[in-house]
Amino acid sequence: MKESIDSRKKTILERFEKESENISDSQSKDEMFEYKYLDDYQSLDQDYTFILRKSLFITLHSFMESELLRISKSLENQNHSQIKLTDIKHSGLKRYLFYIEKVINIDIKLSEMDRKTFIKYSDLRNYFVHNDGIEFQAKQHTKFKSLPYIKFREYRLPEIYEVESLEKEFNVVYLDLISKFFKQLFVSLDEYDIKL
Repeated sequence: MKESIDSRKKTILERFEKESENISDSQSKDEMFEYKYLDDYQSLDQDYTFILRKSLFITLHSFMESELLRISKSLENQNHSQIKLTDIKHSGLKRYLFYIEKVINIDIKLSEMDRKTFIKYSDLRNYFVHNDGIEFQAKQHTKFKSLPYIKFREYRLPEIYEVESLEKEFNVVYLDLISKFFKQLFVSLDEYDIKL
């Protein structure tokens, strides 16, 4: 990704240099760059990178939910429980965790801290998918700011926020958490002698 951004920036600079080669005044060159190229140049670092990181995050979260759905449906078919997955009022991650732990009675040894963190990531995913670009209030900001490697833009009056960027470590940390979760889940399934 970084190579692609650097290549595009280099192309912008080369185009500017070619177009401005007959301009001797440095101030005029600076004004030309600012007028014609600066927005595209800056957006490569900020917008493009943010979109890619956000897309990767949404993909990781979708993978986690789809795997949990697959596991939950497999457990539902094996256990012939009176309570079906569709009977659970929760949705997404909360539904699958509830089904596995409370209906099938498998202790997946998910710490309360990790559970809350997954719910925050799930809420952040929902924000990106359903409300992207819309500011949020202090209550959501308080929840999201505990997630690592996320930056916010704050508007003082009234106290409103929006996600400004995701740092490069954001998805690495999330992927590590997902990996740790699935390893523990499969250990727990083995302890209950459940084969998927």
